[in-house]
Amino acid sequence: MASDLQLIAQELHARKEQIARNITSSSAYNGDHINEETTEDLIQARSKAIEVLADSLTEGVEEAKRRMEDWAENFTKKTVDLEMIIEKTMQNTSGYRKEIWNQLKEISSEYSLSQDMVFEAAIRIDDTLDKGLHTMCMASATHHSSVLKEVQSAFMELSAPIVPITNDVAVLPLIGDIDTHRAQVIMEKTLEKATNLKLNHLFIDLSGVQIVDTMVAKEIEQVATSLDLIGVKTTLTGLRPQIAQTMVNLGIELRNLDTRASLHQAIKEKELC
Repeated sequence: MASDLQLIAQELHARKEQIARNITSSSAYNGDHINEETTEDLIQARSKAIEVLADSLTEGVEEAKRRMEDWAENFTKKTVDLEMIIEKTMQNTSGYRKEIWNQLKEISSEYSLSQDMVFEAAIRIDDTLDKGLHTMCMASATHHSSVLKEVQSAFMELSAPIVPITNDVAVLPLIGDIDTHRAQVIMEKTLEKATNLKLNHLFIDLSGVQIVDTMVAKEIEQVATSLDLIGVKTTLTGLRPQIAQTMVNLGIELRNLDTRASLHQAIKEKELC
């Protein structure tokens, strides 16, 4: 049995590049934006996968799975760099099974191998290939999670867009919903930018904020208090009546905060326009 498995492994090794080419030619990406050079890179990468799958017939199961895991992580990185969609990459795994099964049938016929031997080889190969598929899924999920975090970070960076209107006066226009995380980012970025810009006065315009709950109201008060501690005067503008009422109901003393009905009014009073 061992000698037959070794024979199959040797034949798969000999045919690995052709198998890889067959997989690539029937790939879900065939005809997409993949150029000739990239196609050859993919063929070589898939050839290495066939090599690992062939070796799974003659080496320990755990060692074969470890090598397949390494290959899958590297291949997933390659497909990500090429902006290949993970769904298509997953579809292509069926191509590996199909091509290897075809080769097993040919090898079986050529060397008169038993059906049981072919099934044994297929089971070992499928088991190793499944490990690669699982690793690809996990690696892709990790990548997309990382990308999402980067996008969220970039968005949060824009959550506190301080706009200077003079050397020491600026406007912070807040727009949209403010959750706990965004409120914390606004606090951090506002203090950082106010310090870097050496501001004396900051107008925080809330006209674009539709809803203010307990947390948001407290954070706004905290921002104003923190700015005051570093010598930056704060004026809240665009306070809708319902927002003002919410803050009052929460016990936030608006009389302790400099407020104006509109940003235009506040800037005009400061004689900046």
